[in-house]
Amino acid sequence: MNGMILCPSPREVPGEHGGTTFQYTADTHPPLPCLIHRPPGDEAPRGLLVCVHGISRNRHEHLEAFRHHADRHGVALLLPLFSQRDYPDYQRLGRKGRGPRADLALLKAIEQTLAHLELPDERFDLLGYSGGAQFAHRFALLHPHRVRRIGLGAAGWYTWPDPRVSYPRGTGSTAVMPGERFDLAGLLRTPILVWVGDRDRERDPALNTSARIDRVQGGHRVARAVNWVRAMRQAGLRLGIRTDIRLRLLPGVTHAFVEADRIGKIGRLVFDDFYDSTSGEETT
Repeated sequence: MNGMILCPSPREVPGEHGGTTFQYTADTHPPLPCLIHRPPGDEAPRGLLVCVHGISRNRHEHLEAFRHHADRHGVALLLPLFSQRDYPDYQRLGRKGRGPRADLALLKAIEQTLAHLELPDERFDLLGYSGGAQFAHRFALLHPHRVRRIGLGAAGWYTWPDPRVSYPRGTGSTAVMPGERFDLAGLLRTPILVWVGDRDRERDPALNTSARIDRVQGGHRVARAVNWVRAMRQAGLRLGIRTDIRLRLLPGVTHAFVEADRIGKIGRLVFDDFYDSTSGEETT
């Protein structure tokens, strides 16, 4: 296919009943390496879930956590790799002077993936963990018409639903993203699942410890998730928008993705929430 280089992933051997994972490099500038996982069967997948890594770039851990659930639900996965060298500002989408636009690169990769999978719907589901959760909700601020649902896991901090404050701290216009309009109403209309470990309270080196962020959002990831969900619901009330924003606290889980997977069972949590007709009760 034009713009896409496909080959079997050396990390994946298709099982008797499992799907198949491929590597490809999207035709973007800079190139965007991706993994695509297709569930078993000859029919087109039920949909596409895009999974965005954090700053550790641990997309293979994400693949291992989600691929069996994707197979069970008949959903394809797309896992891009935003390298530190090529996309140093991907969590904030790529501000002017700080690197290329990660959101535009991902859109191009998604278009190629949808064509390869023969999926007619241009919309997709978006999942991000840590830095990837920062990317995911900011992506949806610019492209809400493309996103069906969002899952945000343990974001370090959030863009606040306040148009009086310039992006990325708020949804107001900014010179670092010239010509862009942040669609808060579109984000508020998008179903959002937020989760964070209840022990994710450390102020580690990866956390934004700005005094301004602390004052508005709280001092750790649990507080910031709780406060952002509350602020989003309040913003929806102000704008007359019925929101669907749910928060899950994962008992006994710190910031480690492997704990969120092994203890918090985030694969089951996300896929049951996204693709089953009913989901569990909110924990907070």
